[in-house]
Amino acid sequence: MSTSYQYSVKATWNSERTSSMKAESVDLPILFSAPPECHGQSGLWTPEHFLIAAVAGCFVTTFIAIAELSKFDFLSLEASAIGLLEKGEGGFQFTRALIGTFEDVTEARKKVAAFSEYWPGDYTIERPPIEQRADR
Repeated sequence: MSTSYQYSVKATWNSERTSSMKAESVDLPILFSAPPECHGQSGLWTPEHFLIAAVAGCFVTTFIAIAELSKFDFLSLEASAIGLLEKGEGGFQFTRALIGTFEDVTEARKKVAAFSEYWPGDYTIERPPIEQRADR
């Protein structure tokens, strides 16, 4: 296994406030915009979504790889991720990422606030529910 990997993407402005993202060896582009609060188009992915999706995606793919190596059979895995973007002295920055499952955004915000009291500026991981197969 190599010790170094490189991934390439290309973002292209389409019109007004929408753009598209393409990655090498990936067929479908993803349309995106700035967040609506930054005058972007609502209903589209944003760069902020991409970053937090990468956190959740890394968790899921890493879990699957470790489960396979450990011979751990599971029936389901769902990870939700929330990122907290805060304005600081240098501008806006992500200060926290929380992985878990949340019934709604209000619950997630409460969890982010509770964790931020103890782990300011860190990434906090809360174990998502994992259903193990009973037949093995």
